[in-house]
Amino acid sequence: MIETLSPPVRKFAALGLLLTLILAIAGYVITPFARHLAHLDEQITAKRELLGRLTAFHADMPAADAAARGNAQLMASEVHLPGETEPIRLANLQSAIRQMAGEAGVRLQSSRTLPPVQRDPLQMAALQMSLQAPIEALQRLLHQLEVHRPLLVVDGLDIVPATSGGSSAGNGDRLLQVDLRVLAYLGLAKKSGEP
Repeated sequence: MIETLSPPVRKFAALGLLLTLILAIAGYVITPFARHLAHLDEQITAKRELLGRLTAFHADMPAADAAARGNAQLMASEVHLPGETEPIRLANLQSAIRQMAGEAGVRLQSSRTLPPVQRDPLQMAALQMSLQAPIEALQRLLHQLEVHRPLLVVDGLDIVPATSGGSSAGNGDRLLQVDLRVLAYLGLAKKSGEP
């Protein structure tokens, strides 16, 4: 069939077939390979940027260590209770909570310290309180506990309507009977055998 065509048409058909073959090779081999090389180039650029940041961080390591120590001291002051000994810390905690309860308009009925709670790796002071208050005063107290520094954690909260004779506040609000358990950080837990 191709022999019936004239030589110029055969040359033109051969060139067309050659061009089609070149385009197919470019489409199926060269283009994916070029995309792969571009992807590798992007990865190399990203790795170089990361290496540059890590090198800069390593150069600033002494300053970063000093900042970390400063942050640790600041965090310890915001987390741990103030005081030299555990009884002083617990007394400070009770005093702070009594003051917050007074400011919130809550009638504190009783307050007692509980044995320290161990939550690996931390040791926490525990305080159990019973109080009566209208809902708004209780909300103010819980908010003050939440934003207090050093940090306090409300570990347990039981709320029931007050059953005593004066079960409503002066403005007609009903009083709630609340049992509240508050935790505060004492520091790292002592291992057995440590003084």
